[in-house]
Amino acid sequence: MRKGIPLMVLMALTGAPAVAFAGAATGGATLPEQIVQEGTEVEQLAKQAESVELQIQKVYDAAQNLAQVPNQLWQQGVQSLAQLASIANQANGLSMAGQNIASQFGQQYPGFNAQALATVQQYRQWSQNTLNSIQGALATQNMSTEDFQTNAQALQTIEAEPVSGRLQALQVGNQIAANEATSLQELGQMVATQEHAQDAYLAQQASARQATVENDEQWKQSTLSAINSGNPYNN
Repeated sequence: MRKGIPLMVLMALTGAPAVAFAGAATGGATLPEQIVQEGTEVEQLAKQAESVELQIQKVYDAAQNLAQVPNQLWQQGVQSLAQLASIANQANGLSMAGQNIASQFGQQYPGFNAQALATVQQYRQWSQNTLNSIQGALATQNMSTEDFQTNAQALQTIEAEPVSGRLQALQVGNQIAANEATSLQELGQMVATQEHAQDAYLAQQASARQATVENDEQWKQSTLSAINSGNPYNN
C-alpha cells in the first residue's frame, strides 16, 4: 500500500476529535432553536465543501497535463486538502450534534422517544456511509491509513508526498471532496426532516394542551350554569 494519504482522510479515519456543535455559542438555546442552528451550520458547510471541491478540481486540472506537479501548484492543493479536512471534521461533529439533539428531545418528550432513536440511527448510518465513501476513494489509488496514528504525522506525510504521487493524491482529494459535498447535502436533508418532526410534535402537544384547557373551561362553565339555575346535576 502507498503511504501518501490526503490529510482529510486521516482526520476522518484516525480518530480526530469531532468538532462540538459548530458555532458553539448556543448559550441557553432550546432544543428547537438548536436544531435550527444546526441546519444553518450544515448549509454553510455544504457551500464550503462545494467551494473546496472546485479549488481541488482546478488544481487537479492544471496539473493533469504536466509531467509532474510543481511545488507552487502542489502547495495550493495541500491548502485545499487541509480545508477539506476541516470540513470533514466539522461535518462529523454536526452529525454527532444532531444525534445529541434527537436524544435529548426524546428524553424530554417520552412520546417522541421512538422517533428520536430512529433519527439517531439515521445519523449514525450517515456517518458510516461517509466513512465508507472515503475508504472507497482511498482504495481506488491503493491508499491506506493503517500506518498513521496522528494528524500531525499525516500532515508531514502529505507535505512530503513524492512528486510522482502528487497527482494521485489530488485525484483522491477531488473524489472525496465531491463525496463530502453530496454527503453534506444529505445531512442537510436529515436535519430539515428532524426539525420538521420535532416542530410537528411540539405543535401537536400544544394543540392537545389547548384542547384540555378548553374542555376544562367548558366543564366549569357548564357546572357553574347548572348551579346558578338550581340544577347542579343538569337534570
